Order: sequence, then C-alpha cells, then structure tokens
Amino acid sequence: DAAFLPLLAVSLARPLWAGQNRINRIFVPLLLVMALVNLLSHLQLSGVDNPFGDARRVMLDLVLLLIVLIAGRVLPFFTRNVLPGFQPVSRPWVERGSILLMGLIALADLSAILAPVVLATLWWLFSALQLLRLSGWFEKRVVRMPVLWVLHVGYAWLSLGGLLYGLSSLGLFTPSGALHALTVGVVGVFTLGMMARVSLGHTGRPINVSTLTAVSFVLMNAAALVRVFGPAVWPERYALWVDVSAGLWVLAFSLFAYHYVPLLLRPRVDGRPG
Repeated sequence: DAAFLPLLAVSLARPLWAGQNRINRIFVPLLLVMALVNLLSHLQLSGVDNPFGDARRVMLDLVLLLIVLIAGRVLPFFTRNVLPGFQPVSRPWVERGSILLMGLIALADLSAILAPVVLATLWWLFSALQLLRLSGWFEKRVVRMPVLWVLHVGYAWLSLGGLLYGLSSLGLFTPSGALHALTVGVVGVFTLGMMARVSLGHTGRPINVSTLTAVSFVLMNAAALVRVFGPAVWPERYALWVDVSAGLWVLAFSLFAYHYVPLLLRPRVDGRPG
C-alpha cells in the first residue's frame, strides 16, 4: 500500500512534464506528500511514537486539496461546455485563498497544536470561500442536468462540511457527522459525478447520464445526509443510521457499475483509440 502513491507519482511525472500545461505538474509533488502521510499513518497504526497528529485526518485534508485543485480546472469548464452562453466567474484571490487555507488546515492537523477556535476559524473561512467560488460557476440551468448538478452538489458539500467541522471543533456538532460530510458528502458525491462525466467523454459518448445514473447520484447524497444528520438528530439509533447510509452508498455504486461497466469494457463508439 505504501508503494502505490510514489509509483503513481513516478508514472505521471514524464507525461505531465511532456505536456504543455505546467499547472498539472503540481500533482506529482502532491502525490509524493500524500505518500509520506500514508506511510506515517501505517507507522501510527503500528504503534510507532511520533509527535504528529492523526495522519489519516491529514490524508483526508490532502484528498480535499486534490478535489479543490481538480474542481477549479474542470467544474467551470464542464459547465460552460454544456450550457450555451454561460461564462463562469473565477476570482484569483478566491482560488489562491482556497488552496492556501486547505494547506494550512492540513498543517494544523499534522502538528495538532492549534487551539480549537483557531482551527474552527480556518474551516469557516475555507467554507465561505468555497461557497463564493461555487457561486461563480453556477447557473440555474445546472439543476436540470444531473451530469452537472451532481458535481455542483458534491462541491457544495465541501462548504457545508467545512462549516460543520468548524462547529465540531468547538463541540457544537458531532465530530463523526462533520467528518462524514467531507467523506461521504464531498469525496463520495464528487467522485461518483466525475466518474460518470469522464467515462462518457472518454468513451466517445454524449455527455448526458441515464436515469439510472441520476438515481445513483440521489442515493449517494441521501447516504451523506443520513450519515451526517441522522445521529445528530437521533443519537440512540446511531447503528441504524450507519447501516442505512452504508446501504445507500453500496446501492449507489452498484447502479453506477451496472450501467458503466459494460460501456467501459467496449471500444469507444467514435472509433478513436481508448
């Protein structure tokens, strides 16, 4: 497991450096940092003493940073391509601030020395910037297109998760609920949406998801809502909420796999390689 991320970084280095878009090269050092944090998590779970915070939490921060970087590249681009006449708004200070704040949060979790109120403030600032960022990419026609709204909703979970995590740092919301807003909500929903969108484009198919896939998007969001807010509303039924959320998660990915596995096993419909 520890070998996967550094080998992935090495395999990507040559094509990324050969490409014209230099900004993509940032993924190589980011993957190498993630590799170090992953190794640290194995050492911590093996009982090795160290002065750092929970490496698993830091790894989630780095995954969220990866989503912040990718969303800034693809979400306005995808929206503009699908909606005629739409021009997304990107604010440089919001872009830089989002990356900076997520990096500071990762460092704070790694060092585990910041006061809870300071960590909560970082999360709230980050949450506000993500909402402002998303507002520049949104247009009301998005809600009629599942292939778009799933990505927007997945990114909106990042703002909500940041708000809840700040509250949980001060004991005002359940830590588990806030954590799952960032995992089931952000990582689950955004990943499912990206796989659905990119799989269509890279198999030469029209960018329009099926009804079955749209249902999987709804189920994944339901899984997040149940896991985040169920235990907060009715903590005595904690195990039930976990089971229901897990069932919705499995059903969402099962529907996705049922529709997409046959597409991915066939040649591109446009005859191009891939």
